[in-house]
Amino acid sequence: FGSEELFENEKARDEAALSYHKYEWKIMSNLVSAGLQEKARLALRMVTLLNPEDVSSVLEAIETGKEKTPEVDERLQMAVDTFRLPVDDASDEDKNVASLVAYFLLKNLTLAGYTSPDNKLYSLLLRAVLVAMKYTRDIKLLNVPQSKVGILNNEIETDSCGFGIYPGLHNIQKFATGEASHVIEWFSTKKLVLTSFRKIEKDSPVVLFTNPTKAPNEVKKPSDLITFRCGNDLCTNYFPLKENTKEKVITCPLDECGLKTNIWDRLRQIQKLKKDFASGKEELERGEVTLAKDIFRDVIDEWDRMIIRPYRELISVEEAFVKALFCERGDRERMLVEGNQMGKIVNVKKDQPAQPKPEESEEPLMSKFVEIKK
Repeated sequence: FGSEELFENEKARDEAALSYHKYEWKIMSNLVSAGLQEKARLALRMVTLLNPEDVSSVLEAIETGKEKTPEVDERLQMAVDTFRLPVDDASDEDKNVASLVAYFLLKNLTLAGYTSPDNKLYSLLLRAVLVAMKYTRDIKLLNVPQSKVGILNNEIETDSCGFGIYPGLHNIQKFATGEASHVIEWFSTKKLVLTSFRKIEKDSPVVLFTNPTKAPNEVKKPSDLITFRCGNDLCTNYFPLKENTKEKVITCPLDECGLKTNIWDRLRQIQKLKKDFASGKEELERGEVTLAKDIFRDVIDEWDRMIIRPYRELISVEEAFVKALFCERGDRERMLVEGNQMGKIVNVKKDQPAQPKPEESEEPLMSKFVEIKK
């Protein structure tokens, strides 16, 4: 009798016992023996998080098509938003698979005592499976090695530790998809976090998701061409020149500007930036991730001040900066695993005593023997 599932702590166990787990624990052996995979388990969880009497309300809210349904309780709005994700483009094969899985889940939920008063449970299960098949995302942990030697030449490995559906991403993807993403993706306490590694200027597009098929056909510039900005920060003019240019000073031809830009000085600054970049790579190899990240960021800022993207040297620095960001986050996640002892984070670089020392009381203990004469 009872459940064999493990939970993070007693609070998580008690919360689960009051909602989904009071139904799922009864059919857990059936789900395991049937080999039910993650997306189907997630579809089941989408339903069991609801009370059986809420099934009809959620289905009615989905069919109305309104963003906000006044009749739906605020606690159910997230569920409605998730079930409402579009699945009309599902193939016939996916629909057949989803119908079989939904029927299997319906039989098991009936055994667990989860039944809808008006027999609409199957419709909700079918939609849950279709949504899970299309929109499930892996929740990943970064597997960054403790030694950073050669990290710039290797891909960052990730390990899937969970699965989730983020209904708000669907609308964002329609407007923030492009050739190359400008953000890194990581997770924090079930939340998906997108962090930009570029400075976002006003009215500039932000690409959160990569879809090369939608990318415009851009003309590739010669790899040895540098597009220098005008020395006037308010001027939008630029000067495409080769790396080995003999130009020393260029005067902006625009009447409203006319400023002289010292190209020779900028070429010398470029050589300094290349040395700083090499220094940052050395620091990263030594494991000084935060210092390397700061060096890369300063180099990128200086490049952006002088030139217009793209340029191969700037791309290399930005790739190293992204790798440093992943290393910094990955080190924190590894510390959470390696340095977690009985719920407390400890410094794994120092040897920890097997048995903690007892806390000393503020007042010293004193004993005194008194002989009592009879």
